[in-house]
Amino acid sequence: MDSKTEAEKHLNSWLTKAEESGVTMLEKVAEWLTGVKSNILNWFDYQISSGKLEASNGKIRRLLKNTRGLRDQEYMFLRIQNLMYAKT
Repeated sequence: MDSKTEAEKHLNSWLTKAEESGVTMLEKVAEWLTGVKSNILNWFDYQISSGKLEASNGKIRRLLKNTRGLRDQEYMFLRIQNLMYAKT
């Protein structure tokens, strides 16, 4: 899709179909997407992705899960800093 207007048209079409589907889970997804639709369509204005940030958050979550928490905050920050500079 090349334009925000075209994307909004397709998204609205899908949302209508989902809301009228009778499938409870699909209706819930459509309801949630309706609430964040403007945020989704903002990509066409700014073309900024949060992918790298989400990947970093995932790395931190895995670190904390694997270490079962870190009591020493300074050490935790060092581990996170090391994790961000590691090539993975």
